[in-house]
Amino acid sequence: LVRWHLAQGDTDRAEAHMRERVAVTDEGRVALLQFLREARGEEAMRAEFDRIVADPATESPGRFRALRALLDFETGGREGAIAEMEALIGATEPSDDRRNFQVMLARMLIATGTPVGARAQVEAVLESDPTHVEALKLKADWLIEDDRTQEAIVALREALGQSPRDPAILTALARAHEREGSRDLMAEMLSLAVEAS
Repeated sequence: LVRWHLAQGDTDRAEAHMRERVAVTDEGRVALLQFLREARGEEAMRAEFDRIVADPATESPGRFRALRALLDFETGGREGAIAEMEALIGATEPSDDRRNFQVMLARMLIATGTPVGARAQVEAVLESDPTHVEALKLKADWLIEDDRTQEAIVALREALGQSPRDPAILTALARAHEREGSRDLMAEMLSLAVEAS
């Protein structure tokens, strides 16, 4: 119905439908934010972020703070985004959300050339949850770069046990096997990555 309204050029009715029927859960609110970005632009999406974070009905306002920080990071507000993520992590009790925020922060730190801070975040996540898939993937990348391929393979197999259809894990395994000179295993992992994607 939203697509039909958009095809008719009626963005207002499409948005009204999104707000009434879709944006009643956190997942629906994410869909509304994506819709606003495409239909109304980034300023409308930012205003909606502010409303969602302030709304007491929002189940996980921290997730939306993190998504807003990610948007800020991607659009050039890198220092502010990192500061927001650090504040959010500091204000969040140990939980899956906090670990996810730490991995998001680690990726930001990698992108800004701060690998030591990124590694500290990833190690803290893995100390709390040794099976955290995204943290294992980051750690494995560093291990491969450091030529510690056996440790990387162990970490990636742990991640693969949690997420067996993740092409990024399979691709990283292929890199590790290539670094070890195991061309057959590399080819097998790449084939599985293609299939999974």
